[in-house]
Amino acid sequence: MSETVPSSSADALNRILDGHQPFAIIQREGGEEVDVYEGTMEFLDTLNEVAQKRKNRTQPGIVDTICAVPYSSIKTEREYPAVTEDGENKARIQCLQVTRVTHMKLRELLSRLPVDALKLGTITDSHTDEEYEELVRNIIENEIGKGEGANFVLPRSKSAEIEGFQRSSALSIFHTLLNNEFGTYMTGVFSNGKDYLIFASPERQLTVEPGELELDDDAVIDVNKVTMNPISGTLRKTKNAADDGFEFSEKELTEFLNDEKEIMELFMVLDEELKMMARMCEKGGKIKGPKFKEMSKLLHTEYELEGMSELDVLELLIKSMWAPTVTGSPVENACRVIAKHDSVPRRFYSAALVLLGRDKKNRDTLDSTILIRTIEIVRGVLTMMAGTTIVRDSNPPDEAREASVKLAAPLASLEQSVAVAAKRCLECFPPAIRSEVEHLLKKRNTRLSEYHFEDQRKKCLEVPRLRGKKITIIDNEDDFCYILRNMIQHMGADVTVVRYNHFKVHDHSSDIVILGPGPGDPNDEHCKKMQCLGEIAAHLKSTGQPLLGICLGHQILCKELKLDVVQKQDPAQGVCKEIDFFGDLQRVGFYNTFAAKKPEVEKGVQYSSDPETGEVHALRGKKFAGSQFHVESVLTTDGYDMLADFLLRVLPEEETKGMTAAERPSFFKKNFPTVSSFVDFITGA
Repeated sequence: MSETVPSSSADALNRILDGHQPFAIIQREGGEEVDVYEGTMEFLDTLNEVAQKRKNRTQPGIVDTICAVPYSSIKTEREYPAVTEDGENKARIQCLQVTRVTHMKLRELLSRLPVDALKLGTITDSHTDEEYEELVRNIIENEIGKGEGANFVLPRSKSAEIEGFQRSSALSIFHTLLNNEFGTYMTGVFSNGKDYLIFASPERQLTVEPGELELDDDAVIDVNKVTMNPISGTLRKTKNAADDGFEFSEKELTEFLNDEKEIMELFMVLDEELKMMARMCEKGGKIKGPKFKEMSKLLHTEYELEGMSELDVLELLIKSMWAPTVTGSPVENACRVIAKHDSVPRRFYSAALVLLGRDKKNRDTLDSTILIRTIEIVRGVLTMMAGTTIVRDSNPPDEAREASVKLAAPLASLEQSVAVAAKRCLECFPPAIRSEVEHLLKKRNTRLSEYHFEDQRKKCLEVPRLRGKKITIIDNEDDFCYILRNMIQHMGADVTVVRYNHFKVHDHSSDIVILGPGPGDPNDEHCKKMQCLGEIAAHLKSTGQPLLGICLGHQILCKELKLDVVQKQDPAQGVCKEIDFFGDLQRVGFYNTFAAKKPEVEKGVQYSSDPETGEVHALRGKKFAGSQFHVESVLTTDGYDMLADFLLRVLPEEETKGMTAAERPSFFKKNFPTVSSFVDFITGA
């Protein structure tokens, strides 16, 4: 059995400062203590190799392995496209097997770290401003504009040689980050003995801790508690000439909290990470927040997602690859778009620094941070990457400028030896103002799906007429299908998710088939996916088998009904609006570039449509229904009840005949009889 031994702080730092061995120094969540890890380094190609290396690491209560996992691992582990280098330059998993760990005070570490004056050589850019602007235009017109996704993150990079580089140069950069930044999830330096990753990341990738799950029969089983943190929305602080610090005013904060673009960007990444959680945690979970995350030069907003899973920690890490905040939505297709447009490999940018260990009962643990706001140094050459989230209404010059500023400011600060005043603005506001802005932030939740804010395991969500029904969801390359799966399982049905090209339309036993959402142009006759979905819809419709289409699936159903499906002039990617849903006013979420047009003659089909454009929001017919909006999205306020209603309506009439109003979906109306009672619940009033 391999064991990790403690070490004195002085000895540990002396070995790191004077030597060339691998190490990591990590501060977690702004704590007053840091951990210094020493060990041996291995270069691996798969996370299964990491698991094999850990088999002999059985010492409880410690972190025994730290891995820098490159972005390209998504190609190895999930078979999603990624640009990689060739030969010896290829980024591989760097695995530090910890043999010594030292806990020390932050102030002691700061007093011991070097503060070298750094001199950078000529800075080179991956893109000129004009090239990046053209990239943004291309993404908007040819990816978002053609239904390939809601948003995409494409980075640009800057590189420079550090003159006279040595280990103390890297540690001096780390000193600057530790001294000047706060509010990070992890701040650290990781070295394989020659090269370095130095980071001050605000965002968690994934945390897995041992937990317990109470089953319906009151039995308790060991599971993993899974946590993710979607972050989006940015208020930049302005420089105060008086003390050279950075701050924002109450007015600026209030305007930020009311900015619809900032609100929707957070909601979109929340939706995308809920998809990941749904895939990892079949029993469901819940949302906490939103909350503020203040840092030295900006303020973010974030949510916290919790769920329970029976999967292994490394399986969970694979399913969380990589965060939508650094890739796009939906993630699978975002990886294709990134691979098509990335001019250089991402290496470790947007991937993760992962800490693996065991708790005191010798159960596996995992903590990780996304490698953004990260400097990589290879053979003395420093590289930083930063991206912007490109959405349907992005302005190319603005996006180019934002990405450039994200890179230029940190690089400039590296050559400055003076500390920058880091002001915690929220703490400076009077209690009444703090309370007011907190309430304004949390009030956002009143627009969102009640279902996702509840711990579904503790509520009876069953829909009696759906109990035991076999429901198949066709996966069209969008993990929204896993949120649908979990919702329908809570209704009492047996649910299977099948990839579109693996579904046997002539040989299945489903009571209901759901054509799920996904990217792409439904009118592309050369696309194998669209051909396959068209065949499925045609067969199910002609044979009278119950069918529900959602988003792309709805568009395919509309084409089978001979409706015109056209490209929208303004894509509705991440749009929340109120619609007339068959006489009922509902707030729903859209992610679509294409829409069906309501026919002049309805021919036995009911339509919910936009009175001005004629775009079909939803339809109902005998044993079939369609929804252009996403009932499973956090943007659809009554999504759970609406989904149950759709499913009940596509069942044969004899199965729902005599159904009383009490059997209709009304879970949330029972638990929160008034709108104000729900608002009070989610805002903590």
